[in-house]
Amino acid sequence: MKKRYIFLIVICLLILVGLILSRSTADPNRQITWGITFEETFAKKLGLDWQAAYLAMLDDLGVKKIRLVAHYIKNSSNIFRRRRRRKQTPQNLSGFAAFFNNLVFLWKQI
Repeated sequence: MKKRYIFLIVICLLILVGLILSRSTADPNRQITWGITFEETFAKKLGLDWQAAYLAMLDDLGVKKIRLVAHYIKNSSNIFRRRRRRKQTPQNLSGFAAFFNNLVFLWKQI
């Protein structure tokens, strides 16, 4: 019985290695489109006016592809965070019980 399990594990590992080695690589002759990332908070940390930095990036660099970063915490409402702070949670919960408690709290918010 034990030999069967070892045999099955070896077969699964061989199949997994075969799948990993047989995957195709990216075409080296493909056309690459370059772009930039703009993040408002990073511009502020550098001490720049983010709107002026964004416009200068568009005008001076002439980029065509821009990736804008939108942080969820900054853009979300404070209602959820305030409700979460008000809720008294027991401190003696184990990991799974605390996870389940959070799921119940989220379900009640919906």
